[in-house]
Amino acid sequence: MKQTFNTDIATKYGVRSAVIVNIMIGFCRSAANCDDYKLEGKVFIPYFEIRRFASYMSSREFGIGLKSLINHNIIQIIIPKNMGNCYIFTDHAKELFSKKPIRIQIDWQ
Repeated sequence: MKQTFNTDIATKYGVRSAVIVNIMIGFCRSAANCDDYKLEGKVFIPYFEIRRFASYMSSREFGIGLKSLINHNIIQIIIPKNMGNCYIFTDHAKELFSKKPIRIQIDWQ
């Protein structure tokens, strides 16, 4: 499977984390107009949705990538009703990713 990711994010947080960010951004873009994946106006991504696109990573590798993003205040865990663990980008991530050299264009809401 071919997976793309931002090399600046990979340099700062690791390749696994960069792949997860890329998957999450893609999901945010596709779910931007879907109220099923919004909480207080913010798009959240269920664990199983991220995992489905990174099935080639072992559970351990995937967990390391998520933990790195959480520890660096890029994502946070939320648990909406009947959904299990879900993740949203933090305000810090939105600010950080909108600056050079990373500069990712996305409608975060």
